[in-house]
Amino acid sequence: MAICPKGALSFGGKNPDDSEPVNNWESAALLNLIKSRRSFRSYKNQDVPKEKLDKLIEMLAYPPTGGNVDTLHFSIISSVEKMRALSKLTYEKIAAMQNPSPTMKFLFDKYNAGSDFIYRDAANVAIL
Repeated sequence: MAICPKGALSFGGKNPDDSEPVNNWESAALLNLIKSRRSFRSYKNQDVPKEKLDKLIEMLAYPPTGGNVDTLHFSIISSVEKMRALSKLTYEKIAAMQNPSPTMKFLFDKYNAGSDFIYRDAANVAIL
């Protein structure tokens, strides 16, 4: 309840007493967080531990959205085996396209050459 810590306004019947306290970020700390953001494209060929996936699922309840929309739905692929099946299915669907775009042709050609440019051989994925 960062907007109204006193409870004068309630969104979705939430109780401000049940909310986490809002940390007042120093601008330097926030800038460091933004600058230290990283993308990973090299993954271990193993499942992410359940505790980490559970934490991810908890965090997915609070993504920033325009207009505070809270109707987002996520799918989590939680095993290497299921991830490989998803990857295979994705590329099969690309192969079945009647008139694939140049991008789709590029992705499929790379896959046939041994490079997964869509999932990058990730062991797990969260899909919005």
